[in-house]
Amino acid sequence: MKANLSPHVTEVLREMCRRVDTDFDSVDFKADNWYLEHQWTQAEEKDFTRWLARYLYDNREARDEMMRSPGRKNLARARKAAGEFVWNYGWKVER
Repeated sequence: MKANLSPHVTEVLREMCRRVDTDFDSVDFKADNWYLEHQWTQAEEKDFTRWLARYLYDNREARDEMMRSPGRKNLARARKAAGEFVWNYGWKVER
């Protein structure tokens, strides 16, 4: 695990890297705009967002770690949190 990254954030970032065929350890997540280094399609972004929503929904520790106010298990809230994560940290979308 990279220093200062929590276990669930690490898992999510590993999955992001896997989806663009890049090595997790080669990405400097402390660099400004690290998320602009790679691209994915809109379909790939949508699929990742679904994966992340399900990951948050199914994993209480991940919800506690990654959601502002995790509350009870709720798929709509997990989808919203996944969308916010991708909006802020997702790879840029191919045009």
